[in-house]
Amino acid sequence: MSDVHHPQSPHEGHDGHEHHDGHDRYEGQTHWPSAWPHPAALPVPALVDAAWLHQRLHQRQHQHQHRDAVVLLQVDDDSSSYYERHLPGARPIDTFDELHQHVRRGPLHRAGFEHLMDAKGVHRGDHVVLYSAGDPTHAAFAFWLMRLYGHPRLSLLDGGLRAWAAAGHPLSQDVPTWPGPHPAPAHTDGTDGTDGTDGTDGTDGTRDTAYTADERDASLIIGREEVLTRYVDAPAPALVLDCRTPGEYQGSSHHQLDVAAERHRVPGHVPGSRNLPSALVLNPEGTFKTREQLRQLFASRNLAADSQVVVYCRLAERSALLWFALAELLGHEPVRHYVGGWAEYGSLIDAPVTREDAPVEHG
Repeated sequence: MSDVHHPQSPHEGHDGHEHHDGHDRYEGQTHWPSAWPHPAALPVPALVDAAWLHQRLHQRQHQHQHRDAVVLLQVDDDSSSYYERHLPGARPIDTFDELHQHVRRGPLHRAGFEHLMDAKGVHRGDHVVLYSAGDPTHAAFAFWLMRLYGHPRLSLLDGGLRAWAAAGHPLSQDVPTWPGPHPAPAHTDGTDGTDGTDGTDGTDGTRDTAYTADERDASLIIGREEVLTRYVDAPAPALVLDCRTPGEYQGSSHHQLDVAAERHRVPGHVPGSRNLPSALVLNPEGTFKTREQLRQLFASRNLAADSQVVVYCRLAERSALLWFALAELLGHEPVRHYVGGWAEYGSLIDAPVTREDAPVEHG
């Protein structure tokens, strides 16, 4: 994102303005006067570039390490690329194996998320910087998930590993060590406690994690029933954005992982939705477009100040990228993520579907 790249100081936000967050007052401090906010309570920019991150990490190496913990998480569709190269000190996350429930389909419930944070050595006050080696949608999905459970200090590395390497910053194959996870609770249903079978948050009322998450933020997520009743062919201010490719949206092509012969999922899109492929929010090198470019892009899909936005794709990764651009970079509210996506909606019996070449059906 061109209006993000290299802030003049590590306190400059992604809006290009200096944020006097008070960090300078803490240089050399080993304890914090009660009248001063602890660094863990200070805000951080949602989008940072390689220069910003390198400067922040360099500062930490020459100051008291505990004063403002930065945790790097590399998020990819699988972790194999992490072991080839990663940012020094980064920890791996596998999108499909670690960010989703293991029995039911869907993102982690609260208990599973808390165990994941413990497993990665993440504390509630840590500044977590997320990035991907390849497709940035995976880091964006992890960002959305952490925001869903209220982690307060999150940043996305603009351009990911590719931008970091292009800037000449070091990469590593060393796997760091960090505090291990707490043992998972025993469940009589044979699950690992991440599927919500014992309660709305996936627990049986006990807690054995060091990390404590908030309840899910309902303003960031939406389910199929509300999509069907409130957003199908709904007038403004409702606005549904389909983040898939034009071919998927029109129903003329399938995602490469779909098996068209099974006809388990019809092609097309949610009636009334507008197509905005997630790739359009990025520059060719994988960084985000400027805020003005993003405003024009969303305005071309009829975004207004009062729009009640829902985003979806096939699963939930591509739409997470659009959610990040609209909610975090442009500050629009509300933007709710339909994580079921077309994988769910296109499989529903008798749900209304629009397809460009659909024949007229009778009866």
